[in-house]
Amino acid sequence: MENKAVYYDGSKVEAYHKVMNYCLYTCRDEDWADEFWRQMLECPEVYREVLYYLEHHEFLDECEIEGFTVIDIFIWYMKKYNLLKNKGRGDLECDKEIMSILAFYALMRLKRDPEFKRELMKELGMDK
Repeated sequence: MENKAVYYDGSKVEAYHKVMNYCLYTCRDEDWADEFWRQMLECPEVYREVLYYLEHHEFLDECEIEGFTVIDIFIWYMKKYNLLKNKGRGDLECDKEIMSILAFYALMRLKRDPEFKRELMKELGMDK
């Protein structure tokens, strides 16, 4: 009798649950979360960044797309929030988890949307 073992790697399922919980925590709906997950699967370098962030609560910051890293975009979102809300740094209403997920999403958007890069560069004063 032959023994055929089946090996199951649950790391992708575990990653999916972590990402879905991250999306729920940051008030994203299920459709948004599914789209975020799909884009992560198409962008392995961002996938690695997100999982590192969820595990360590800090940015790995090894992935660069179109000259930008997740920290560049995170800072852009923080500045944009502070300008819109007319608030200083460290405001308790400014949820850094929300800013982080938006930064990851924007990093993936940079890969597929050249117009977003122009918008980002213009707002950062790099469009000269």
